[in-house]
Amino acid sequence: MRILLAFLLYLAAASGAHAFQNVDTAAPKKGAIHGHVVESASGDPVRKATVILRRGQEPGIGALSDVSGASLFDDLELGAYMVSVERTGFILDLDSERAVANVQPEPAVAEITVKLIRSAAISGASSIPKATRSQEPTFRLCRPGSRSGWPSNSIA
Repeated sequence: MRILLAFLLYLAAASGAHAFQNVDTAAPKKGAIHGHVVESASGDPVRKATVILRRGQEPGIGALSDVSGASLFDDLELGAYMVSVERTGFILDLDSERAVANVQPEPAVAEITVKLIRSAAISGASSIPKATRSQEPTFRLCRPGSRSGWPSNSIA
């Protein structure tokens, strides 16, 4: 009987040790990126900017920045991600053009700030028929509700 009891205790101890050895102590395999999109000159947040993460040749994933210019990507595979941002009326600041975020295991969160510069584009066509033009038309920018044009060196 003592031998049977000793044998059962041995089995219980061995199975407990085996279960303890199989505990997964590996680091988490996921991470997160918290991004901020701001206007370069003022530092004000840029809302509704499209933030895109790309990793190598994989298709990108995207999100819109919120009213504080923030976007959060979680449950990401570890590694480097190329971050690009697009927003109508803005271009990327040269300092932010090649933004890369390195995702580390949780609880660490990769922080990245992308700066945008406010910009504008003007396009259009002359409505004067070509046959009646004596020379190429000129265009003048005017403030809304004004008939006087801005001096050419003050167009912003």
